[in-house]
Amino acid sequence: MKQRTSILLRLVLPVLALLLLTAPPAMGQMPFRFGVQLGMMGQNNQYSWVGASDGATTDVHHQNGYFGIVVDYSLSDQWQMEFSPRYGQRAQLQSKWDNRSGVRYSFTQGTVDYLAIPMLLRYSPFSRAFVRPYLAGGIEFGMNLSNLGLRLTEYRFSEEPPLESHVEEEDLFMHQLFAGSVIELGTDIRASADWSVLFGLRYEQELTPLLENEKFTWESPWSWQVRLALLYTIDQ
Repeated sequence: MKQRTSILLRLVLPVLALLLLTAPPAMGQMPFRFGVQLGMMGQNNQYSWVGASDGATTDVHHQNGYFGIVVDYSLSDQWQMEFSPRYGQRAQLQSKWDNRSGVRYSFTQGTVDYLAIPMLLRYSPFSRAFVRPYLAGGIEFGMNLSNLGLRLTEYRFSEEPPLESHVEEEDLFMHQLFAGSVIELGTDIRASADWSVLFGLRYEQELTPLLENEKFTWESPWSWQVRLALLYTIDQ
């Protein structure tokens, strides 16, 4: 856990430093925008179990929605800084592997609630247009909030008389903190002097495995996201 926290801090601190250096003049000169967002996410999860079916690896795809808020302010006519905390859920993982040598493995992982905070730097080349395409990139950090435990079950049985069986269970725990990188392409539609609509297509790659153990590994997931945000301008 200490190692993961150190990685997370190394990713976040440079962005926070950039924010502190750029925020005072931007806040004094340009308007804030505040609003809400809704999104859909298609996430790919890969996990592997050494020993189960000769080291089985399984891919799980799931779709889920999320919601949150958006706060942004302009660094210039073409550059914006955005914070967009969101709440969502990871997939519920359930699986079973059978092995011909008389060993059966299974595990159950409940749906995981999480809170993520992306920090993006957006570039809009057409600063005065009604519809402003943009390209954004940044990092995300967050926390897994619930169902962090995963129970592995190993069931050994004899295939010939005398029939005997043995069950072993072990509880593993996900990393609570995570970090990722984000790239987004979208449009910023200025519907009026006060209201704006953001529509974006986002790719996200998490940088830290959700669970890493000598027996079982839940790899760093990646996802495609589509989001829609409604923003209100607050003049300074």
